[in-house]
Amino acid sequence: MIQSILEQQQRQIEWLRQTQPDVPDLLALVKAIAQLQPPAPSTQPLSPYDAVFTQFLHEQYPDWTGTPDSWLTLAQTQGAEGVRKRLRDSWDNRHEAPDPAPSINRFIRQSFLPIATAHARAGLLHLQVRNERQAWTTWQAIREWNNNRKNEQGLRRLCGTWQWLIHNHQNHGDHKTIMVYPPPSQYHRMDPQPAMIRVQGDTVYIRWEFPRGIVQEESLLFGEKDQLLSGTFVNNLGPNGNITGRRVKPCQGE
Repeated sequence: MIQSILEQQQRQIEWLRQTQPDVPDLLALVKAIAQLQPPAPSTQPLSPYDAVFTQFLHEQYPDWTGTPDSWLTLAQTQGAEGVRKRLRDSWDNRHEAPDPAPSINRFIRQSFLPIATAHARAGLLHLQVRNERQAWTTWQAIREWNNNRKNEQGLRRLCGTWQWLIHNHQNHGDHKTIMVYPPPSQYHRMDPQPAMIRVQGDTVYIRWEFPRGIVQEESLLFGEKDQLLSGTFVNNLGPNGNITGRRVKPCQGE
């Protein structure tokens, strides 16, 4: 049982390393911060050794991040014990103070923890923003895929040969024509080709874009079990009116 849990945990860690490569280091830093919390600060005045010790540490290890010897890299790779070991090893044996703990704790409290905590918070915020962005991108992709799937289903309903009766309100004239809508996979063969076709439920929107900036939009509605299309059209040059379409041949070619 324990071995199974450990193997599962290792797989989760490996998954994190692959999908969120900065998460393990961030978690290691947070863990080190939690383990390095020093006892309550002493009410005793500053020791003369504190400033000297802190100055030595800043000169000996000036980098907080970005290098193998930096403080945060040390905390991420060796944990709290690695940080404390460096501090103990850095203590100058010539100091007359018998106990380095007050100076070490003061450095941890006043230098290490504020910087490490700020870095961890920034990392967590960056991770949150990145995950939200990834979630939004994924949601948009899923929604687009779903919309495209629904639109393709609608295009299959539109597929076929239609007898178009167009009534132009501008000149009160009627015009008949044959419209052939191919299967979705063959729309690239249409000539002229609609700039856009969207089918949502029983509603069909068709946009045509012709040379010299001519645009015509058609809003239609399925009826009679998809054997009838009726609606309106508007052209940016002025013509507008009604369209009635009746299916004369079923879908072919797919």
